[in-house]
Amino acid sequence: MMLTSVEPDTITFSTTISACDRRGEWEVALQLFSTMVHVKVAPNAFTFSAVISSCEKRGEWHKALHLLVLMAQSKLELDTMTFCAAISACVKGSKRQSAWQCFNLMAQSKVESNTITFDIVISACREEGKWEQALHLFNVMVRNEVDSNSIIFDAAIGACEKAGEWEKVSQLFNAMTWTAPRLISELRPARANNT
Repeated sequence: MMLTSVEPDTITFSTTISACDRRGEWEVALQLFSTMVHVKVAPNAFTFSAVISSCEKRGEWHKALHLLVLMAQSKLELDTMTFCAAISACVKGSKRQSAWQCFNLMAQSKVESNTITFDIVISACREEGKWEQALHLFNVMVRNEVDSNSIIFDAAIGACEKAGEWEKVSQLFNAMTWTAPRLISELRPARANNT
């Protein structure tokens, strides 16, 4: 049997890029994506997600955001996992402001946030010591009925602990153990001046 030359298509490029992503070969994934565009093979949503995910693993935030913009310009449907990868790339690259912008764009694009999204952004709040923002995001998560997990609680508790907000730490711990929605309203940051 003789093999004939076959031109790669969207599926073969996407599959290969995804394999590179799984192996941590982000530079090869980007090169394949570049080649794909150069030979005028149209990337699909799966292709973009795989290459953005590859950038995320290395904290290549600027490349991840550039690809997210290209994806939007290509009129492809942006999805939760693609946004999560872009947000995470920004956080890993210490570009938290870009992560917040991406998170807001996700909401504006009417793409649902999930547990992973909130894990990423609330953990970023903990790192920055933004306990009020962590609690706000926690409340958004609860209001949107997104499942929580111990990582999210740990991040929110850590943000409050870092700020010395011991009452909020206790309330979060109680909410975690009871998962009582009525406690969530008590977690709102207190106003310095209530007058």
